[in-house]
Amino acid sequence: MGITEAEMSMLLDEVTPNMIDLTVDVFGNYVVQKLLEHGHPNQVTRMSGGFSGHILELSLQTYGCRVVQKALEVLPMSFKEMVADELKNSVPRCVQDQNGNHVIQKCIETMPGQVGFIVNAFNGNVHHLATHAYGCRVIQRLLEHCKETAEVLPILNEIL
Repeated sequence: MGITEAEMSMLLDEVTPNMIDLTVDVFGNYVVQKLLEHGHPNQVTRMSGGFSGHILELSLQTYGCRVVQKALEVLPMSFKEMVADELKNSVPRCVQDQNGNHVIQKCIETMPGQVGFIVNAFNGNVHHLATHAYGCRVIQRLLEHCKETAEVLPILNEIL
């Protein structure tokens, strides 16, 4: 027996005003992840609006990055595009961060063919990032998930 849509709606009404606080909480982040995973698509989409304007700070935070990753897995492309837009000027910072690099990797995994904002951030910086503890993981993910060589050609050219 699961929760009804009406019960889920009531729960979301309670959680939504405190969404960011719950997202960065050691225990609250699990609640937010489960709501994202099991909520009705309309409710989850409504809930995702609460993340707007907070993607960078959540991506750099230990528990927040887990929620952003879960959201990238379950939310529609419109959310993923919002994430890309909010992170496009902070990709190098995220790539070199112990939490943020996981969000960038999840973007690569869940946004095939739309990782130009990540590749562009590596421009002129590939050697440094390829030798960075987290940057090398992001480059690996790009090489694994980008089916079109043209997408990662700028990175390959700098490496070679």
